[in-house]
Amino acid sequence: MSDLGVASIAVEDEQVPAFDSGVIVFDDAPSDAEPGIITRAAAEAFGTFVAMFGVIGVLTFNIVNQNSVVPVALSAGLMFAAAAAAVAHVSGGHFNPAVTLGFAIAGKTAWANVGPYILAQIVGAIAATFVAWAIVPTELATVLNYSGRGDVIAHAANGWGSGSPMSAISQGQVEFNMGQALLVTIIAAAVLVGVLLGASRNDSTKRAPYPPVVAGLTVAGIYLVTFPITNGGANPARALGAAVFAGSGTVWGHVWLFVAAPLVGAGLAALFFFAFAPPATVTELTDEELAAFGAAFGLDDEGDEAAVGEVADDAADAADVDVADADLAGGEVADADAVDVTNDVTEGVAEAADTADAAVEGAADAATDADTAVNEK
Repeated sequence: MSDLGVASIAVEDEQVPAFDSGVIVFDDAPSDAEPGIITRAAAEAFGTFVAMFGVIGVLTFNIVNQNSVVPVALSAGLMFAAAAAAVAHVSGGHFNPAVTLGFAIAGKTAWANVGPYILAQIVGAIAATFVAWAIVPTELATVLNYSGRGDVIAHAANGWGSGSPMSAISQGQVEFNMGQALLVTIIAAAVLVGVLLGASRNDSTKRAPYPPVVAGLTVAGIYLVTFPITNGGANPARALGAAVFAGSGTVWGHVWLFVAAPLVGAGLAALFFFAFAPPATVTELTDEELAAFGAAFGLDDEGDEAAVGEVADDAADAADVDVADADLAGGEVADADAVDVTNDVTEGVAEAADTADAAVEGAADAATDADTAVNEK
């Protein structure tokens, strides 16, 4: 979701996805080491490239589909789900600066990931747009009376007014204004981030069975709704990538909205999730369970009932440790282990020193006895 080393919690032979530093674990990946930030950023760049190639590639040549929204939404959803299934276990599978920001605000990924992730996502989107630009035949621009391939790529850019598909379909008779584009983009981003935050919860009884599918379906649905208004989507990386190669026209004049609005929507969704997420549940233990705890910890005497309850509470608290503090908790455990080892070594050295002192004292006593015996003779 991210989240975010890579953690995986085993519960009755079932792998429950866990979050740690932005990594969302969807499978049985080894948990001995977390991928480094370069690896995770590369995964984000690759995943964004895959997702954006599916969107920008179809939009660029959507003229052959009579500008239908169905191929666009289908490609966007399928490619996003495929990219998430491929690399979400490495980076969390955001592929969108708005998702990364939303996950950071909600505490599902570390703030240290935000900069590298967003940069990688922009690079991936630009790379996908470059490939689409490179394969546009120059003859297509000529047939369409465009000045160059960049104007063909403009079909993949976001816009309002004359830049929206509705204007093209209605031959300029129907257009959406900036306020309408702003509103729908904020809502689309909020829906996307909200769904992903909910789908990536690490409660095995409440999380979605397969988050990449949920993510792909959500992306497809968002494109179905937003395509006639803004050319679809709510991804700042896609807006910037398309603008770089879009040639002439109004694309750069519109790009600010499609960078800012998704971030606003993501922030709103994350704040709602953070504010209204259900609190950690406290499980009341039965007398039998308390007795079992006591037996396990050697506290099953009649006078140890309070201590048994305390141990049980500590165990329950440990089970509900916030995943956002997983790295810190892991570090504290490692430090505690190191202190224990150091104390053991120190105690061993002290015991050896005591033994050596005793041996020296014994030798001194023996020498004194020997001298006394010699003098008596």
